Amino acid sequence: MNEHKTDTFAYQVLHLEHQLKGEARRQKGRLAMAQLLNDWQGENFSYQQVIRLSNGRPYINPNYSLSISHSGEWLVVMASFQACGVDIERVNAKRNIQSIWSHIRHPDEPISPPDVASFYQWWTRKEALWKSFDCTWPARMSQLQVVGENGSISGVSMEDVVAPKAYKMSICNRLKSCP
Repeated sequence: MNEHKTDTFAYQVLHLEHQLKGEARRQKGRLAMAQLLNDWQGENFSYQQVIRLSNGRPYINPNYSLSISHSGEWLVVMASFQACGVDIERVNAKRNIQSIWSHIRHPDEPISPPDVASFYQWWTRKEALWKSFDCTWPARMSQLQVVGENGSISGVSMEDVVAPKAYKMSICNRLKSCP
């Protein structure tokens, strides 16, 4: 288990004993989110209070922005006073990364990632950033540039964070007022 807390955000990485599916996975995510908020801010939330909005984003009240990501046996929960997003992905060299990259690549980003690890790091950046915009702005991830000279957005903090072995993970915090 890996945990990081600051004055403005916190996240926690949890290893699951086995891959959970469906409702069991969602319930574990809600439980972990409630525990993170309770430990970080001294709240007294129950997992039943963490709901899922129509866009998929977890929600508890307007004071917090929440984000959850699952991949393989890992679960990551993040809470922030600013809009936030988190993504974790298992590195899978057998996946057709060029096909995925061609769908999510911004026109100013490299045509191809230099290697599999870079692709997954770039993908987690895009997912975390897009989640911070509730997966609604822009309309497609290919409109977000996270690699290269202009790979940043004013008012946004993106960070590649230490992930479990064979995984990549990124977090994003942004001012609610930016685009």
